[in-house]
This record gives sequence, structure tokens and C-alpha cells, in this order.
Amino acid sequence: MMDSALIYVLLLLGIAIGWTLGYRFARQGKKKTPDDWIPSVEVLLAQAGDVSLERMLNVSTLDDDSIDLFLKLGRTLREKGEVDRAIHLHQSLFARTDLSKFTLQTLELELAIDFSHAGLLDRAERLFTELLDTKGRTRERASTHLVELYEEEGEWQEILQLYQQKKIQMTPQLSRRVSHAVCELAVASVEGGNYLETQKLARLALKIDNACARSFVVLGDMAFGQKEYREAIRCYLRAVEIDSQALISLLDNLVEAFKQVGDANGFPIFFLSKSHITQHHK
Repeated sequence: MMDSALIYVLLLLGIAIGWTLGYRFARQGKKKTPDDWIPSVEVLLAQAGDVSLERMLNVSTLDDDSIDLFLKLGRTLREKGEVDRAIHLHQSLFARTDLSKFTLQTLELELAIDFSHAGLLDRAERLFTELLDTKGRTRERASTHLVELYEEEGEWQEILQLYQQKKIQMTPQLSRRVSHAVCELAVASVEGGNYLETQKLARLALKIDNACARSFVVLGDMAFGQKEYREAIRCYLRAVEIDSQALISLLDNLVEAFKQVGDANGFPIFFLSKSHITQHHK
């Protein structure tokens, strides 16, 4: 009887231990509880429900992979035209207190882009301007987006001020855009009869981008309008040297300018020499 009782007790103990270990292993196997589960962008878009999105946003902690996922999701929503949902996603994440400074700056940039797409330009401008005080890629992207925003609004003076105050991070691409804005101001100066200001702005455009053919076009147009045909020819030819495509828009003025200086054959000679040089380089 004693042996039977002992065997019975040991059997119960073994069952209890096995159940306990099995329960623990089962819990360890679930490293992420349902509340912490982060699906892929494709899964989220397939579900396309605000409830599932809120569920994801309310997780207790976010690792780098989760942040990357949310950023991809936000951009995808914006590209699909669901700007309101993208704004909500980025605002909800931006309000968290457990994210790094760099992550918050990235979210602020995405939110600014959302506002720009939604037509909320004042909000977008404010956030882009704030991000000019950051460093690296974030500042570079904010600089580009802010200049683009001002381009859409025709705010050429604002772009020039950003450059003069050294607020934006200059890149080769941004240099071309800023020089274009300065040329727009130069054109306005020509139309206003302020020729000294035009020359000053054209020189500045060349300083910003030494391959700015348009600055010579502006100076050439100004000279042509004042019947200073030799100067017009000089400026036009410099523009064509920088950008051969400029010849198409300058053709009529160039032919006329050569005629006015009594050199009707000057342009054909130049054109032939230009063609010869181009073919030689090919």
C-alpha cells in the first residue's frame, strides 16, 4: 500500500511539473503578445482598418524595425492619397515620449510633407523651418522641401533670404534651384527697369551655380531690350556655351542681334563652329 501511495504521489508531481514547464515554454515562445504584434505594411494595407491601425499605434514599446514599418506605412498612405490617415499616424507617433530625438525629427519631417500634400502650407512651412536647425540628412531634406514649397508659391525672395542667411543646406541640386529663384528676381528687376539690380542678381545666380545659363540669358535679354546688341550677343553665346539647349529659345534674338551689328554671317559661322565642336567631342 505504501509503495502504491508513493507512486501515486510521484505521478501527480510529475504531471504538475510537466504542466508548469509546458506553460512556461509556451509563454516564452510567444515573444510578442497580441498587443505587441507588428505586421508588415502589406498586411496593414490589406486590412486597411482604422481599428487595426490604432491597435498598432498603442503598443507599449517600439523598436527600430517597428518605427521603420510605420514610416513606410505613412509614406504609402500619403502616396495613395490617404493624407489624413498619414497625418494621424505621424501625429500619434510624434506625441509619444519613448522615441529618440532623431526619430522624432524624422516624424516631424514626414508630418511636414503630409501637410504640404494636404495643402496646409503654413503648417508645412513652420515645420520645415524648424527642421533647418537639425543636422545631416534631415536638414538636407527639409531644405529641399522648403525651397520646393516656396517655388510652388512663387516666393522667390524667401528662397534668396534662406540662402543669404545660410539657413539651408546647399547641395548641387539645391544650388540650381536657388540660382533659378534668383534669376526670377532678376527678370522682375528687368521688367521694373532696375538694371543695376538685375546685373547684381545675375552675378549672384552665377556665384551660386556657375553653370547657370539662365543668368546670361537674363543679361542678354536686358541688353537686347536696350539695343546693346554686341553685349546681348556676348551674353547669349555664353549661355549657349553652358547649355546648348538654350540656343532654341535664343535663336530669333541672336539672328536679329547679329543683323543689327552688321554681321549677318556672324551667327551662321558661330552655329557651324558650334556644330563642328559638338560633333568632334562625340
